[in-house]
Amino acid sequence: GAIMGELRILEHVVALQRTNGLRYNDYERYRQYCSRRLHRLRKNLKIQQGRRRFEKKDVTEELVQGNDEFLQIPLLSAERAWASYQFDKLLSQASPRKMHHGVSRLKKAVTHAETLKKLVFAEGSSVSAITKDEIEAYASWLKGMYEFERKQWKEAMQLLQQSANMYSKMASNIDNEDVQKIYAQRVNEINGNLRFCEYNMDGTLDLSALFKSVGIQPTEMDAQLPKDVAAVAPTELTWLGTKVAIPGKKLQFLLNAIKTKATALSDMPLSESEQVVLEKFDDLSVQHADTLAALSEALEQATQGSVSQSSATASTTTQNISHTDEVVETLRFIQTYTNWHHLDSMMHRNLWMIERAQSVYFGVEDETISKQHASSRPEDLVRLYDIVIQNLVSLNNIEMLQDDDVFPAQHAAYKPFFRAMRCFFIGESHRHSSKLREALVLYDRTMSVALKAKKKLSAIDDATFTSKLSKSLDRIINEIRAQKCGMQAAAFLQSTKKEQKEQQKSTFDLISKKPLCDTPLDMDTSPSVIQRQLVSFPPEFETMECRPLFFDNCGVHLSYPTDSLAQRTKQSTVGAVTNMFSSLWGGKSNA
Repeated sequence: GAIMGELRILEHVVALQRTNGLRYNDYERYRQYCSRRLHRLRKNLKIQQGRRRFEKKDVTEELVQGNDEFLQIPLLSAERAWASYQFDKLLSQASPRKMHHGVSRLKKAVTHAETLKKLVFAEGSSVSAITKDEIEAYASWLKGMYEFERKQWKEAMQLLQQSANMYSKMASNIDNEDVQKIYAQRVNEINGNLRFCEYNMDGTLDLSALFKSVGIQPTEMDAQLPKDVAAVAPTELTWLGTKVAIPGKKLQFLLNAIKTKATALSDMPLSESEQVVLEKFDDLSVQHADTLAALSEALEQATQGSVSQSSATASTTTQNISHTDEVVETLRFIQTYTNWHHLDSMMHRNLWMIERAQSVYFGVEDETISKQHASSRPEDLVRLYDIVIQNLVSLNNIEMLQDDDVFPAQHAAYKPFFRAMRCFFIGESHRHSSKLREALVLYDRTMSVALKAKKKLSAIDDATFTSKLSKSLDRIINEIRAQKCGMQAAAFLQSTKKEQKEQQKSTFDLISKKPLCDTPLDMDTSPSVIQRQLVSFPPEFETMECRPLFFDNCGVHLSYPTDSLAQRTKQSTVGAVTNMFSSLWGGKSNA
């Protein structure tokens, strides 16, 4: 009972999510973490499912009673399936077919959660009552989300309400304010889904609660709110000089929620804490995801309607077909606008984080920066600039923006600016690692790219856009000039010391390979002198004269033939042939 006996599941799961990618909505990274963690758990608990051939091994009640750490296997399996569902949900914005696979993965998460619940409530379980309630609320939430995706509003409403009530009760029994915020955030998410279920069931909706969830205070609405949602939400969308009518009350409401949350972000005071600002950005990102999902669904229905009308009989009028095609084009325009708004908000979020991190790095005093972010590494800034560059590439892929008057010039200036800043902080990382020569090369590269960026910025008339970027470029140029002279001298000394060390090392290597008796005049003070041999053993081979096998004392009195070896060999060969033929014809052989 030491591992899962007294564990709060929601707090534990949220901590894993924030540490492994979900702080940046990176569901694929979190899914990969869950897979690695499951592999390690099964290996440590010796419940692997085969190496070459798969052999399914489920977690049983007997295993849990012996060691409740086995309960982490179904929990992480459910989290892995849920992360896969969330990732497919994001991909479904471009490919609606992905959502079918995502819903099947969510169903798998529900299965694992039900298995976890069954193991916990089995007889003989050592899990505490608090953890049992946590797991029951977790299982109800997952099953409610599955019914929500299947549009079974009544069943989803019952399950989500049960989960929200249990989480609210748990939050009231917790003294830690940070943990209470986690439970309150989960309850707020569930309440938003509950209101959506209520709206889809009978069309009635509590506007004051709903608008409060998207950032409008009730005191601002009392004198302004009409009773109809359509009267509040805008019916037209204007973007890039094009005005279109928003089809459907649902899309009108979702787009109005995006506009409201974006306005709340832009009006937020500079003294606001980092946590509050990031939560606002995350809420806006979730709103974008919901709107894009609704647009994909509406676009799929409109496309199917267009295909059915085009394949219908001749009684179908041309006017109906043209109207359906117009709706499809309108929905695609709104989808492109929502994609642009989402990417633009993500880019502003990362730029806001970069601005704060650079203030910390360069030592600019800012009271709004919390103490836990009192230090910043260049590697963190390089990572943020990588994300911003990727956002810029995604924005540039939107074809409609190429016809805009402002975006192409801004993109042309942003691209060298981000490259220069990223190159500078990579050089800073090398400088802190004492790789001075590499840092100097990167600084030279930064200077050349920064000059190109300044040239691009000078061609833009918008002073509000160019002022911050120019200040950042001037800051890194001055920083490079200040660091460069000292670094060049340090790099020269570093290279000189390196050559001396290499020479000493080569000399030492030669000495260390010889025995001590061969180097009596060299003083070796290194610790490895103990391992050196006193004499070489076994000794090396020496060349010596070979003794004769026997002594021939009569050799000087013998006479040797004067003919050469070739002549004697030739004579013996001719004689042998002559004897052979003479014997065949009856002659006498010399032999």
